[in-house]
Amino acid sequence: MSIVYMGAFPPGYGGVTIKNQNLYTALEKEIPIKKVDFNRVKRKDIKEAGRLVFHLLNPRNRFVVGVSGKITRKRFTQVLYYLNRKAMRKSIIMIMGGTASHDMSVDPEYRKCAMGYKKIYVETQSMKTEMDAAGFENVDIYPNGRFRPQKAVELKTADKKLRCVFFSQVQPEKGADLVLEAARMLPHVEFSFYGDIVDDYKDIFMSRVNAQQNVSYYGVFKGSIDAVYGELSKYDVLLFPTKWDIEGVPGILVEGKIAGLAEIVSNKSYNAELVQDGVEGVVIAENTGNCLAAAIQQLAEDRDFLNSMKKGSRESSERYYIENYIESIADNLRT
Repeated sequence: MSIVYMGAFPPGYGGVTIKNQNLYTALEKEIPIKKVDFNRVKRKDIKEAGRLVFHLLNPRNRFVVGVSGKITRKRFTQVLYYLNRKAMRKSIIMIMGGTASHDMSVDPEYRKCAMGYKKIYVETQSMKTEMDAAGFENVDIYPNGRFRPQKAVELKTADKKLRCVFFSQVQPEKGADLVLEAARMLPHVEFSFYGDIVDDYKDIFMSRVNAQQNVSYYGVFKGSIDAVYGELSKYDVLLFPTKWDIEGVPGILVEGKIAGLAEIVSNKSYNAELVQDGVEGVVIAENTGNCLAAAIQQLAEDRDFLNSMKKGSRESSERYYIENYIESIADNLRT
């Protein structure tokens, strides 16, 4: 019998590969576990494709399924259900993304097959609630976890010029344009951007950055995750006014909490569940530059309120540490 983690791993970058790598690293310390890298399979690595088939068809195996993509996840679940249901009954699937739980809940064929897993892990309580209502009895919560920092990250008091940071892929869909609008209205506040700029937005973005003295772009941050926390902790407020309805639990919101930043987010997807309004940050009522600027201005004027939210954000990070979940997940694979 083998326990096999099936999913995409770095390199091949993106949120899902990081989630898979973190969970695999944590499980490796608890149980003997192997992995099949779907990124290598997609690159037509014959040896890795052979390992996939070999493990997939063994009824004595059990799997951690971390495949991404709406269609790929459904097809893999159907293959496992019809070809190796014995192994499926001992396996778990990690649902990553904002629509995956809904996809399983509303599709009768998909729902029937997914009920064959021993455990389905979703990222938020509202995801679990929807699946429970659809008749699932095998759902539990595992958020987009991070390891507890090896060195404590200092919780800094905001007492000087307010410093805001955008730390994500730089594109309008993530709300970068709204941050630039807010920056234009708030010349007394500093705004910093980190992240890869999508190609068709580079010229527009850089021209607007260069035109505003209170805006800086620092490129793609390269460093360990603890270095990310250290960099983020230089700021007071994390801005995430995403326009996407399909966000799950964005890793940057978890990292911002660990770094002790108040978080201003749009009321999209699960953001209002992830950021408790007025305690850990601000959920803006309307996803506009004006509304974003008003929220930032409120924190610039009321430092006691800001510092209380920085403290609340740090405290909320305890919900996201992998160490809080790993023993239960490992037990589900052992038994």
